[in-house]
Amino acid sequence: MAMKIYEALRWASSFLLERELEEPAGEWLLRHHTGKDRSDLLASMHDELEEPIWIAFRKDVELLATGVPVQHIIGTEEFYGRTFQVNKDVLIPRPETEELVELLLNKMPQAPLSILDIGTGSGAIAISLKLERPDCKVTASIYREKHFV
Repeated sequence: MAMKIYEALRWASSFLLERELEEPAGEWLLRHHTGKDRSDLLASMHDELEEPIWIAFRKDVELLATGVPVQHIIGTEEFYGRTFQVNKDVLIPRPETEELVELLLNKMPQAPLSILDIGTGSGAIAISLKLERPDCKVTASIYREKHFV
C-alpha cells in the first residue's frame, strides 16, 4: 500500500517529537522532496507519495535526527527574501542577521559606501546589501585554509 502525504508527515512528526526535534523540519523536507510549496503540499495531503520520494524523505528525516541541520540537508536557506545555498562549510543565515541588514540599510547615508564583509560564508549579508544598495561597492572575503581570499 502506498504512503499518503499526510501519513508521511504524521510519521515524521512523531519521529522528530520522540527525539525532541522541531516538527516543522519534516514538512520542510517533504516540500523539498516533492517540489511543492506549503499551500500545494497542504492541498495534496491525500495524494500518494511515489516510493522513491518516500525513501529519500525518510532517509533525510533520519539524517536530521543525527544532528544535521535541515538547511544543510536541503542545501538552501531563505534570507532577506532570497534563497541562498548553504552547506556544512557556512553558517546558516539567521533571522537576527536579517535584522542587522535592515538596521544597516536604515542607518546608511544616501551617498554610496564601500562595504567589506570579512569572513563571509553563504554571502547572504554582502549579496543582500549589494542588491538593496546597488550604488555601494561591496566586497566579501572568505576564509579558506589559513588565508582570506
